Amino acid sequence: PILASYALVNLCCSNADNMVVARKHPNFEDVSFRLMEGLARAFGTNTTREGYGRATAQETTSPFPYYGVTVTDKWDSFNCGGRPIFSTFMENPQYFLYAQEDLKLTVLIQDTLYEQRMQQKQRNNTVYMGLAIFEADPELTKQGLKQLDFHGKLLEIAKFTSNCENVLHCTLKKSDVPYILVPFTSQRGRTTSFALSAFADRPVELTPVPETTGWVRSVVDGNWNDFTGRGGEGIDWRRNSQITIRPKENCRAVFVLSYLSLDQQRKGKLDEGDEERQNNRPRLHGRLFTHSFAPDKRYIKAICPLPQGSTFIASNAFSSNSYITTAANLTAGQEYVYIPYTDAPFEDTWRLRMFCDHDEVEVLPVNSKDKEWNVTSFAGNWAGKPLSVALQTKGKMTVMVNSPQTFVRISIADTTGQRINGIDSFWNGDANVEHNVTTSTVAVIVEGMYKKDGKQGNAVDTPFEFFIFTENPASVLDCSFTAANSTIAMPEPSTDPQLLAYPIECSDVNDDAVDDDDEKDEEDEDEGEDEDQGASASEAILEATHKAETLERTITQQSDENTRLKALVKEQEELIASLRQGTPTAASASGTFSSSSAHPPKGPAGGKGFAGRSDSRGGARKSPPPTATGPVPANVVLAPQMDKVIDDVVVRLNSAAASDKPPSVAEWNKLRRELRDLQSKLVMARMNK
Repeated sequence: PILASYALVNLCCSNADNMVVARKHPNFEDVSFRLMEGLARAFGTNTTREGYGRATAQETTSPFPYYGVTVTDKWDSFNCGGRPIFSTFMENPQYFLYAQEDLKLTVLIQDTLYEQRMQQKQRNNTVYMGLAIFEADPELTKQGLKQLDFHGKLLEIAKFTSNCENVLHCTLKKSDVPYILVPFTSQRGRTTSFALSAFADRPVELTPVPETTGWVRSVVDGNWNDFTGRGGEGIDWRRNSQITIRPKENCRAVFVLSYLSLDQQRKGKLDEGDEERQNNRPRLHGRLFTHSFAPDKRYIKAICPLPQGSTFIASNAFSSNSYITTAANLTAGQEYVYIPYTDAPFEDTWRLRMFCDHDEVEVLPVNSKDKEWNVTSFAGNWAGKPLSVALQTKGKMTVMVNSPQTFVRISIADTTGQRINGIDSFWNGDANVEHNVTTSTVAVIVEGMYKKDGKQGNAVDTPFEFFIFTENPASVLDCSFTAANSTIAMPEPSTDPQLLAYPIECSDVNDDAVDDDDEKDEEDEDEGEDEDQGASASEAILEATHKAETLERTITQQSDENTRLKALVKEQEELIASLRQGTPTAASASGTFSSSSAHPPKGPAGGKGFAGRSDSRGGARKSPPPTATGPVPANVVLAPQMDKVIDDVVVRLNSAAASDKPPSVAEWNKLRRELRDLQSKLVMARMNK
């Protein structure tokens, strides 16, 4: 019928006067698209029936000329990536769509297994298909590589339909770079075969992008917990997981960061009737930096571009609470580090997939205590004069100072007071300096200034956080100010690895393969089988077996969690018993407070190069530095009473022991935080006693 209609329209419009009248009709454009849609439908059906993988058609002499191409393809368990909001969307089949002139385009996709599934009366037998056209990356098209970053590049998209086909009508501008056409399904794992047709009023070409060549993928899985799941606004972003990248050749890399829990939720949801739970997760971010100063240590310099000595390379251009992409060109021999984080502190699992166009790239998660710095920290309020610390250490050192609403400048001096490193200007709120200590003893001087209402002066009463990260242990020789140990913990070699939740590289992860009954349907079609009564029984047995295995794994995981909880409760009971007896335990001895860093010892009187040294304003120091045995500074909160803390611990342990069921993931995370807080209170109470 469509061909007959097309012939009738051509006959009527072959007269020039009739064509002039037809063009003035308000539905002319819509009729043109409908004609091309009908031609695409007929041509796609014929191509599938004849068993062709690709076919072309054209008519150039009629009043309604057309140029068309049809290709046949399929979604299998490896390339059914789901819709655009899914982190696996780029795994869908992709096609280069060439438009050498401005054209009116109709794209039609047909489910070629639709009728077979209807006859077999399979459950969930409808595949919701979509079509989307994107701008292409010129460099990737030259290399014939699949596109990975689609954020901000969408041009046209077709709404889902519940029928056996979907159609997209649009106009495209002439382009020297091909467009990218991506057919997709509404859910991952919805596999079927399809015919894809593109018909236009001007020459058009459709070429599939190779599936198996070009990109080399590496996968790293991680977990943001209460310690490592920090946002990017505070200074504690340094606790987040990090991944080191070492390219041996110049290459292009694309980092795809997603919530692993969300990916798994979408992977398991094949039923179109299920509504996806509302996603209230914070937005994801990922940043790439060079890491040359101390490549064998955790990156701690800065998470944003700096006015001097910046290491920033790339970030995600678009933020999302589903997945993000970060693209960069990497230089051979250069060390890089990638840091994933969220808008705000959050606890969840994440997955990073790195795609590289060269296989000579090492991807190494930071996952050992050897990568951690030794940390000396101070916290207090400005007193109208610079901060000065003398310390003894060797090797690499990074100084970081954070003070909101204050302009900060850091200098490093030798034993004679001569400035040997530092930043030249005052930085707003946050500053850092990297230095390689070769003389064993150095001084760190930090100046703080305020600017308000056109006035400026030395900072007074505003808080500061002062950190010194050293490659080797450091000893504080002299300190010109009164301060306590910072309450913001940083990773150290002694930090519990479980607390740091180090990420792991997954060598054989196939997160795109999804079990689905439709694969069975395709196999039946290839073998020429019709309705097989035994197939339903076999599938029922397989489904029951799969459910049993899943239940067994769940029970095992919950049992393991319960065992760990009981071990932790026992450890806390032993700690309480030892504290009641007055005997320090390993837990109290390895507490989070360090007397050497909380109250740096005063250097010997007349120490060379430091005693009597003046500050930047020429005034001599008047107040002696605090000592390890000196009085507690006024801004330090006293530790709680031992009896009160023990009562709190006993109440919480009794509550945990009274539960017969293993805790859920959320309950376990909450319990761990409470136990860590109680442990810290016990340690502080013991030290105060």
